[in-house]
Amino acid sequence: MGKKSRSKKGGGQSAANKLERKEKLKQRREQQLEQAESAPDDDYERPYFVGDRVWFIDRESFGEGDNPLMYRGIVKAVDEETLAVTPLQWKFDGRDDRTVRVWKQNAFLDFADMTLRFEVGDRVVCCAETGWDPYTVDYLWPVSEIEPQSINNPIGPLPMYKCGPLTAQHDEDFIIREHPLTFRLKTGQKAVLNTTKAIAIGSNNYVHFELGSGELWIEGTVTSLDVTGLAYYYAVYECAYEHNGRQYKCHITRDVDEHIAKIDGDPRSRLLESIEQDCSRNHLKHLAKEHDIDVSIFRDLVIAKAIHFASYDALCWLQFDCDMHVQHVI
Repeated sequence: MGKKSRSKKGGGQSAANKLERKEKLKQRREQQLEQAESAPDDDYERPYFVGDRVWFIDRESFGEGDNPLMYRGIVKAVDEETLAVTPLQWKFDGRDDRTVRVWKQNAFLDFADMTLRFEVGDRVVCCAETGWDPYTVDYLWPVSEIEPQSINNPIGPLPMYKCGPLTAQHDEDFIIREHPLTFRLKTGQKAVLNTTKAIAIGSNNYVHFELGSGELWIEGTVTSLDVTGLAYYYAVYECAYEHNGRQYKCHITRDVDEHIAKIDGDPRSRLLESIEQDCSRNHLKHLAKEHDIDVSIFRDLVIAKAIHFASYDALCWLQFDCDMHVQHVI
Protein backbone atom coordinates (compact mmCIF):
# COMPACT_ATOMS: atom_id res chain seq x y z
CA MET A 1 0.00 0.00 0.00
CA GLY A 2 1.61 3.24 -1.11
CA LYS A 3 2.27 6.25 1.12
CA LYS A 4 -0.10 9.13 0.82
CA SER A 5 1.47 12.26 -0.53
CA ARG A 6 1.61 15.22 1.84
CA SER A 7 -0.54 18.14 1.07
CA LYS A 8 1.33 21.23 -0.11
CA LYS A 9 -1.48 23.46 0.95
CA GLY A 10 -0.18 26.49 2.78
CA GLY A 11 3.32 26.21 1.28
CA GLY A 12 3.34 29.90 0.43
CA GLN A 13 2.59 30.83 4.03
CA SER A 14 5.43 28.54 5.27
CA ALA A 15 7.92 30.25 2.95
CA ALA A 16 6.79 33.65 4.21
CA ASN A 17 7.32 32.51 7.81
CA LYS A 18 10.87 31.37 6.99
CA LEU A 19 11.69 34.72 5.45
CA GLU A 20 10.29 36.49 8.50
CA ARG A 21 12.41 34.34 10.85
CA LYS A 22 15.54 35.00 8.77
CA GLU A 23 14.91 38.72 8.91
CA LYS A 24 14.49 38.62 12.70
CA LEU A 25 17.72 36.61 13.08
CA LYS A 26 19.53 39.11 10.89
CA GLN A 27 18.28 42.02 13.00
CA ARG A 28 19.28 40.22 16.20
CA ARG A 29 22.83 39.61 14.90
CA GLU A 30 23.17 43.26 13.91
CA GLN A 31 22.09 44.33 17.40
CA GLN A 32 24.63 41.97 18.98
CA LEU A 33 27.38 43.37 16.77
CA GLU A 34 26.43 46.93 17.69
CA GLN A 35 26.54 46.05 21.38
CA ALA A 36 29.92 44.33 20.99
CA GLU A 37 31.40 47.33 19.16
CA SER A 38 29.92 49.94 21.49
CA ALA A 39 32.33 52.04 23.56
CA PRO A 40 33.31 50.56 26.94
CA ASP A 41 32.02 52.09 30.14
CA ASP A 42 34.30 54.99 31.11
CA ASP A 43 33.72 54.24 34.78
CA TYR A 44 35.00 50.67 34.46
CA GLU A 45 38.13 49.96 36.48
CA ARG A 46 40.08 46.82 35.69
CA PRO A 47 40.77 44.82 38.86
CA TYR A 48 44.35 43.99 39.81
CA PHE A 49 45.60 40.41 39.74
CA VAL A 50 48.59 38.66 41.24
CA GLY A 51 51.35 38.77 38.62
CA ASP A 52 50.39 42.17 37.18
CA ARG A 53 53.28 44.51 36.41
CA VAL A 54 52.66 47.98 37.82
CA TRP A 55 54.13 51.43 38.36
CA PHE A 56 53.70 52.77 41.87
CA ILE A 57 54.67 55.64 44.15
CA ASP A 58 55.89 54.63 47.59
CA ARG A 59 58.31 56.87 49.45
CA GLU A 60 60.07 53.90 51.05
CA SER A 61 61.22 52.47 47.73
CA PHE A 62 60.99 55.56 45.49
CA GLY A 63 63.88 57.35 47.17
CA GLU A 64 65.31 60.07 44.92
CA GLY A 65 63.56 58.57 41.88
CA ASP A 66 66.88 57.74 40.21
CA ASN A 67 66.21 53.99 39.91
CA PRO A 68 62.96 53.18 38.04
CA LEU A 69 63.31 49.51 39.00
CA MET A 70 62.43 50.56 42.55
CA TYR A 71 59.02 51.96 41.59
CA ARG A 72 58.16 49.36 38.96
CA GLY A 73 57.26 45.89 40.16
CA ILE A 74 55.16 42.73 40.25
CA VAL A 75 51.94 42.40 42.26
CA LYS A 76 52.24 39.61 44.85
CA ALA A 77 48.95 40.09 46.69
CA VAL A 78 45.74 42.11 46.26
CA ASP A 79 43.60 43.46 49.09
CA GLU A 80 40.49 45.60 48.95
CA GLU A 81 42.43 48.91 49.00
CA THR A 82 46.12 48.00 48.69
CA LEU A 83 48.61 45.97 46.68
CA ALA A 84 51.66 44.07 47.85
CA VAL A 85 54.33 44.75 45.22
CA THR A 86 57.87 43.45 44.80
CA PRO A 87 60.00 46.10 43.03
CA LEU A 88 61.86 44.74 40.02
CA GLN A 89 65.20 45.72 41.59
CA TRP A 90 64.49 43.44 44.54
CA LYS A 91 63.60 40.60 42.16
CA PHE A 92 66.88 41.08 40.30
CA ASP A 93 68.68 41.06 43.64
CA GLY A 94 67.05 37.74 44.56
CA ARG A 95 64.79 39.18 47.26
CA ASP A 96 61.44 37.94 45.95
CA ASP A 97 60.12 37.51 49.49
CA ARG A 98 60.03 41.27 50.17
CA THR A 99 57.12 43.49 49.19
CA VAL A 100 55.98 47.07 49.49
CA ARG A 101 52.40 47.82 50.53
CA VAL A 102 50.93 50.36 48.09
CA TRP A 103 47.55 52.09 47.98
CA LYS A 104 45.72 51.25 44.76
CA GLN A 105 45.28 54.94 43.94
CA ASN A 106 49.08 55.24 43.93
CA ALA A 107 49.59 52.52 41.30
CA PHE A 108 48.69 51.84 37.70
CA LEU A 109 49.31 49.04 35.23
CA ASP A 110 52.64 48.93 33.41
CA PHE A 111 52.43 48.23 29.67
CA ALA A 112 55.61 50.13 28.73
CA ASP A 113 58.78 48.72 27.19
CA MET A 114 61.52 47.61 29.55
CA THR A 115 64.27 49.61 27.85
CA LEU A 116 64.74 53.09 26.41
CA ARG A 117 67.24 54.50 23.91
CA PHE A 118 69.08 56.72 26.39
CA GLU A 119 70.58 56.28 29.84
CA VAL A 120 70.95 58.67 32.75
CA GLY A 121 73.79 61.08 31.97
CA ASP A 122 73.47 60.87 28.17
CA ARG A 123 73.72 64.09 26.17
CA VAL A 124 70.52 64.81 24.23
CA VAL A 125 68.74 67.61 22.40
CA CYS A 126 65.05 68.06 23.15
CA CYS A 127 62.16 69.91 21.60
CA ALA A 128 61.32 72.69 24.08
CA GLU A 129 59.21 75.84 23.91
CA THR A 130 62.36 77.80 23.07
CA GLY A 131 63.40 75.40 20.31
CA TRP A 132 65.72 72.39 20.13
CA ASP A 133 68.13 72.81 23.05
CA PRO A 134 70.83 70.61 24.63
CA TYR A 135 70.13 68.77 27.88
CA THR A 136 71.32 65.81 29.92
CA VAL A 137 69.08 62.89 30.85
CA ASP A 138 68.51 63.14 34.62
CA TYR A 139 65.90 60.42 35.20
CA LEU A 140 64.29 57.53 33.35
CA TRP A 141 60.54 56.88 33.68
CA PRO A 142 59.84 59.85 36.00
CA VAL A 143 56.37 58.70 37.02
CA SER A 144 56.33 61.18 39.89
CA GLU A 145 55.79 63.88 37.26
CA ILE A 146 52.22 62.65 36.72
CA GLU A 147 51.18 62.87 40.37
CA PRO A 148 49.27 66.18 39.87
CA GLN A 149 47.12 64.38 37.27
CA SER A 150 46.49 61.47 39.67
CA ILE A 151 48.78 58.52 39.23
CA ASN A 152 45.74 56.23 39.07
CA ASN A 153 45.10 55.79 35.34
CA PRO A 154 47.24 58.79 34.28
CA ILE A 155 46.15 61.09 31.48
CA GLY A 156 48.26 60.97 28.32
CA PRO A 157 51.47 59.06 27.58
CA LEU A 158 53.73 57.88 30.39
CA PRO A 159 56.76 60.19 30.83
CA MET A 160 59.96 58.47 29.71
CA TYR A 161 62.70 61.00 30.42
CA LYS A 162 63.35 63.90 32.75
CA CYS A 163 65.90 66.28 31.23
CA GLY A 164 66.38 69.39 33.34
CA PRO A 165 62.98 71.11 33.45
CA LEU A 166 61.62 69.04 30.54
CA THR A 167 59.67 65.81 30.60
CA ALA A 168 59.77 63.76 27.39
CA GLN A 169 56.72 61.53 26.89
CA HIS A 170 57.94 59.91 23.67
CA ASP A 171 61.20 58.13 22.93
CA GLU A 172 61.21 59.34 19.34
CA ASP A 173 63.43 61.68 17.32
CA PHE A 174 60.68 64.28 17.00
CA ILE A 175 60.93 64.87 20.78
CA ILE A 176 64.41 63.77 21.91
CA ARG A 177 67.59 63.01 19.97
CA GLU A 178 71.19 62.13 20.65
CA HIS A 179 73.45 65.17 21.03
CA PRO A 180 76.69 64.10 19.33
CA LEU A 181 80.09 64.74 20.85
CA THR A 182 81.96 64.33 17.56
CA PHE A 183 81.12 65.07 13.95
CA ARG A 184 82.21 63.39 10.71
CA LEU A 185 82.99 66.67 8.95
CA LYS A 186 84.64 69.90 10.03
CA THR A 187 83.88 73.56 9.45
CA GLY A 188 85.17 74.64 6.04
CA GLN A 189 85.22 71.10 4.65
CA LYS A 190 83.84 70.42 1.17
CA ALA A 191 80.95 67.97 1.01
CA VAL A 192 78.19 66.57 -1.17
CA LEU A 193 74.65 67.21 0.11
CA ASN A 194 71.52 65.18 -0.49
CA THR A 195 69.00 67.75 -1.73
CA THR A 196 66.05 65.56 -0.66
CA LYS A 197 67.30 65.62 2.96
CA ALA A 198 68.86 69.10 3.31
CA ILE A 199 66.51 71.83 4.57
CA ALA A 200 66.78 75.28 2.98
CA ILE A 201 67.26 78.03 5.56
CA GLY A 202 64.44 80.55 5.44
CA SER A 203 61.82 78.45 3.68
CA ASN A 204 62.00 75.17 5.65
CA ASN A 205 61.55 73.35 2.34
CA TYR A 206 63.88 70.63 1.17
CA VAL A 207 66.62 71.99 -1.08
CA HIS A 208 65.41 69.66 -3.85
CA PHE A 209 62.21 71.71 -4.19
CA GLU A 210 64.08 75.01 -4.01
CA LEU A 211 66.43 74.06 -6.86
CA GLY A 212 63.72 72.87 -9.21
CA SER A 213 66.38 71.20 -11.32
CA GLY A 214 65.97 67.60 -10.21
CA GLU A 215 69.51 67.36 -8.84
CA LEU A 216 69.75 64.80 -6.04
CA TRP A 217 73.28 65.66 -4.86
CA ILE A 218 75.05 69.02 -4.93
CA GLU A 219 78.42 70.26 -3.73
CA GLY A 220 78.64 72.51 -0.70
CA THR A 221 80.77 73.64 2.23
CA VAL A 222 80.23 73.06 5.94
CA THR A 223 79.89 76.47 7.60
CA SER A 224 78.81 75.51 11.14
CA LEU A 225 78.43 72.51 13.45
CA ASP A 226 75.94 71.61 16.17
CA VAL A 227 73.15 74.10 15.44
CA THR A 228 70.78 74.22 18.45
CA GLY A 229 67.94 76.60 19.30
CA LEU A 230 66.10 76.07 16.01
CA ALA A 231 62.31 76.03 16.23
CA TYR A 232 61.46 72.86 14.32
CA TYR A 233 64.51 70.58 14.37
CA TYR A 234 68.12 70.09 15.49
CA ALA A 235 70.81 70.42 12.80
CA VAL A 236 74.21 68.76 12.94
CA TYR A 237 75.53 70.99 10.14
CA GLU A 238 74.88 74.29 8.47
CA CYS A 239 76.14 74.25 4.87
CA ALA A 240 76.52 76.75 2.04
CA TYR A 241 75.95 75.88 -1.62
CA GLU A 242 75.77 77.76 -4.90
CA HIS A 243 72.95 77.75 -7.42
CA ASN A 244 72.65 79.91 -10.54
CA GLY A 245 75.54 82.08 -9.37
CA ARG A 246 74.00 82.81 -5.95
CA GLN A 247 74.95 81.54 -2.48
CA TYR A 248 72.40 79.73 -0.32
CA LYS A 249 72.49 77.97 3.03
CA CYS A 250 70.84 74.81 4.33
CA HIS A 251 70.71 72.59 7.39
CA ILE A 252 71.62 68.90 7.62
CA THR A 253 69.70 67.11 10.38
CA ARG A 254 71.50 63.75 10.49
CA ASP A 255 75.22 63.03 10.40
CA VAL A 256 75.00 60.02 8.10
CA ASP A 257 76.19 59.33 4.54
CA GLU A 258 72.64 59.42 3.19
CA HIS A 259 72.42 63.11 4.14
CA ILE A 260 75.98 64.38 3.72
CA ALA A 261 79.34 62.93 2.70
CA LYS A 262 82.92 64.05 2.12
CA ILE A 263 83.33 65.26 -1.42
CA ASP A 264 86.37 63.03 -1.97
CA GLY A 265 85.13 60.04 0.01
CA ASP A 266 86.06 56.55 -1.19
CA PRO A 267 82.88 54.93 -2.63
CA ARG A 268 83.53 51.51 -1.06
CA SER A 269 84.23 53.07 2.34
CA ARG A 270 81.05 55.14 2.01
CA LEU A 271 79.04 52.00 1.25
CA LEU A 272 80.33 50.14 4.31
CA GLU A 273 79.84 53.20 6.50
CA SER A 274 76.28 53.57 5.23
CA ILE A 275 75.53 50.02 6.35
CA GLU A 276 76.90 50.81 9.82
CA GLN A 277 74.70 53.92 9.93
CA ASP A 278 71.62 51.90 8.90
CA CYS A 279 71.02 54.00 5.80
CA SER A 280 68.12 53.13 3.53
CA ARG A 281 68.06 50.48 0.84
CA ASN A 282 67.60 53.20 -1.79
CA HIS A 283 70.80 54.92 -0.68
CA LEU A 284 72.78 51.69 -0.88
CA LYS A 285 71.39 51.12 -4.38
CA HIS A 286 72.37 54.66 -5.33
CA LEU A 287 75.97 54.27 -4.13
CA ALA A 288 76.47 50.92 -5.88
CA LYS A 289 75.01 52.19 -9.15
CA GLU A 290 76.50 55.69 -9.15
CA HIS A 291 80.03 54.48 -8.42
CA ASP A 292 79.76 51.15 -10.25
CA ILE A 293 80.65 49.12 -7.15
CA ASP A 294 80.90 45.36 -7.70
CA VAL A 295 79.64 44.11 -4.35
CA SER A 296 80.41 40.47 -5.19
CA ILE A 297 84.14 41.20 -4.81
CA PHE A 298 83.76 41.77 -1.06
CA ARG A 299 80.53 39.83 -0.59
CA ASP A 300 81.41 38.22 2.77
CA LEU A 301 82.48 41.54 4.28
CA VAL A 302 79.26 43.29 3.25
CA ILE A 303 77.05 40.48 4.58
CA ALA A 304 78.98 40.34 7.85
CA LYS A 305 78.66 44.10 8.23
CA ALA A 306 74.90 44.03 7.60
CA ILE A 307 74.40 41.25 10.16
CA HIS A 308 76.66 42.81 12.79
CA PHE A 309 74.86 46.16 12.64
CA ALA A 310 71.42 44.54 12.27
CA SER A 311 70.66 46.55 9.14
CA TYR A 312 67.41 45.24 7.69
CA ASP A 313 67.69 47.63 4.73
CA ALA A 314 71.17 46.36 3.90
CA LEU A 315 70.05 42.73 4.04
CA CYS A 316 67.08 43.49 1.76
CA TRP A 317 69.39 45.30 -0.64
CA LEU A 318 71.78 42.32 -0.77
CA GLN A 319 68.96 39.78 -1.13
CA PHE A 320 66.76 41.52 -3.68
CA ASP A 321 69.03 43.99 -5.51
CA CYS A 322 72.40 42.22 -5.48
CA ASP A 323 71.07 38.68 -5.95
CA MET A 324 72.89 37.42 -2.85
CA HIS A 325 70.98 34.79 -0.92
CA VAL A 326 71.56 35.94 2.63
CA GLN A 327 68.54 34.22 4.25
CA HIS A 328 70.46 31.00 4.85
CA VAL A 329 73.34 32.93 6.41
CA ILE A 330 71.27 34.67 9.11
